[in-house]
Amino acid sequence: MVDLNEIQTKVELLAKLIDSPVDQLPTYGNSRGDGTPNIDIGGGTYYYTAPDRGVMSINRQTQNIDELLYWIFKDITFSMAVWFELENRINDQDARRLIFSHQLGLLKTLDTNWFWKAKMEIAKILQNCPYDDSSGVSLQKYEKY
Repeated sequence: MVDLNEIQTKVELLAKLIDSPVDQLPTYGNSRGDGTPNIDIGGGTYYYTAPDRGVMSINRQTQNIDELLYWIFKDITFSMAVWFELENRINDQDARRLIFSHQLGLLKTLDTNWFWKAKMEIAKILQNCPYDDSSGVSLQKYEKY
């Protein structure tokens, strides 16, 4: 089992590969209680939690270090992709197109298995909630005013 210091070192090295903001990284063994993900280890299990003012927004556990790292970077890359979409918004396009594409690109940089795993999860999301490009707001609609 990998200890917290080794996990932190591994996360920081991977985060540098994608230029992840430091404030997106989890804490290790000492939750802030503000919704920041925290990593703990106990009884041969890794815990990935995010308590926020007494409410647990993330509460996962695994014995697989790769799965733990995937969870960490799935969340980090999603946040990075949302910021990317905000800075590169395309009117009349479902924002998720750019978000998912950017997130998958970041994950592929880190680990091709993570890329494929996320791609399958996104496919399930889109099966239930397909892209809707008609929901975007077009500035062209308002140019004549």
